[in-house]
Amino acid sequence: MNTKPSHGPIHFRAPAKIFLRTVRGMISHKTTRGATALARLKAYEGVPAPYDKINLSGHFSSEVGWNHYDTIRELEKNRREKRDCGCV
Repeated sequence: MNTKPSHGPIHFRAPAKIFLRTVRGMISHKTTRGATALARLKAYEGVPAPYDKINLSGHFSSEVGWNHYDTIRELEKNRREKRDCGCV
């Protein structure tokens, strides 16, 4: 926006928020059926327990301005180390 940039186009930078916003654009979220479907959808920043064996990356989000990619990568590394040693 030329008049007041703070009122301009706002976009999320976290991967979970990018994904939720993308899915929201694909469904009819204004209907009851779409709203309940969107309410059932959950997105996480890290990798939840049943999916931790799959290699996922937040590299794209870090390129568009998400600042916590390194933090999540470090937490995931620590979580995998604890899982592999049997401490958890």
